Amino acid sequence: MTEQETNATQALPRIRLAAHPRAEDLQIRSPRQIARVLQDLARQHALVTAYPEKSNQFAVTAVLAASADDNTLVLDEMPDEALNNQVITGATTTCVALHGRAPVEFICPLLRRGEFDGAPALLGALPTQMWRLQRRQAYRVPTPVANPIKCRLSRADGTEVSVSLVDLSVGGVGLIDYENQTTLHPGERFAGARIALPDYGLVVCDLVIRNTYPLEREDGTRAQRAGCAFANLSSEMSALIQRYIHALDVRLRQDDN
Repeated sequence: MTEQETNATQALPRIRLAAHPRAEDLQIRSPRQIARVLQDLARQHALVTAYPEKSNQFAVTAVLAASADDNTLVLDEMPDEALNNQVITGATTTCVALHGRAPVEFICPLLRRGEFDGAPALLGALPTQMWRLQRRQAYRVPTPVANPIKCRLSRADGTEVSVSLVDLSVGGVGLIDYENQTTLHPGERFAGARIALPDYGLVVCDLVIRNTYPLEREDGTRAQRAGCAFANLSSEMSALIQRYIHALDVRLRQDDN
């Protein structure tokens, strides 16, 4: 796999939280709170996807250090030299990461080359703009309709049903049982649910039904829609879902253009 392909599989989608209908509620304004989130990302060695201003390119980097007292942010140098040049010549760089499995987006002012602990790094002032989604507000993308992704649910009595995904986020999924194979109940938990993401792999997780409601299709038949939350999702499965969401988001944007 090339460096560019590796970046693409690790990258997180640019979700533009500044344009979110509840952007004011999502925004973190306190420099100390912003620094605390960034320090958490550094401690967790979280991957950060950087989008230079006025560019359709991106790169995966990491937060190395942040301080409200010194008004400083340190990012790892990006593996792509062309992107490093875009970052240091652009006015801002938008960064996306997962903080406690919830998407966080922050805007870095002008960055410059420097060193941190004897290694090349990108240095700048602490971001003044940051937004964080709560897990229940996680960025959600619609999944393919023509060839729907299937989720296999197993009940305690051993019976198994296959239902279709209608949307996906790091927090959960939307499901539809088009064939009315079973009745799903809010609060019901399915251990070991299996979701096969095309070209990306198998997600094995626990799903909790949060809400259900009936749907009437255009042909008059009825189906059941369910909103589900992931329970105890592993970091490996979360990363796999994020990679798939990013790929799907890119494809949807290309279709829109």
